[in-house]
Amino acid sequence: MKIKLLFAFVSLVAFSYAQPYKHSIGLKSGYPGVINLNNKLFVSATMPRWALENSVGVNFDRDNQYINAQTMISFNQPLGVSTGYFLYFGIAPTAQYYFKGAILEEDGSVGSEKFLFRTDALLGFEFSGVQQKRIPLTLAFDVGPTYVIIPKPGFFIAFNIGLRYIVAGS
Repeated sequence: MKIKLLFAFVSLVAFSYAQPYKHSIGLKSGYPGVINLNNKLFVSATMPRWALENSVGVNFDRDNQYINAQTMISFNQPLGVSTGYFLYFGIAPTAQYYFKGAILEEDGSVGSEKFLFRTDALLGFEFSGVQQKRIPLTLAFDVGPTYVIIPKPGFFIAFNIGLRYIVAGS
């Protein structure tokens, strides 16, 4: 019984502290070749911490150029007892509009569709240097499956890496 109470207390302490910031802004990039202006805003004050992450970006690929917008809602959890390391998972609807080229077909040819709507399910890792040495930056990496809904169903794996500045006062 004492072991169970000790385990419950240690677990409560380890998972009860909050994210070390409330708002950050920066860049996020990855596959499929897009560079995004990105912000992350925590919307709940207690654990579990829910966050909204918004991205607007462009792809400057030679053949397929597009703009995209994405909003991810994510559940963020401290990783272990170390401060500054977080694991998150989320879902992110994404819209893309091609202004040069179009969506690639499975055979590698360029299709005629200019609009794409997909949803991403992401698992990510974030490091925040705020609590260690007062570094106002976060580094994030996420990966997960993407399901294309429009123009026709499809599937691929997407990944991103982000570097964000923690806004002062948050």
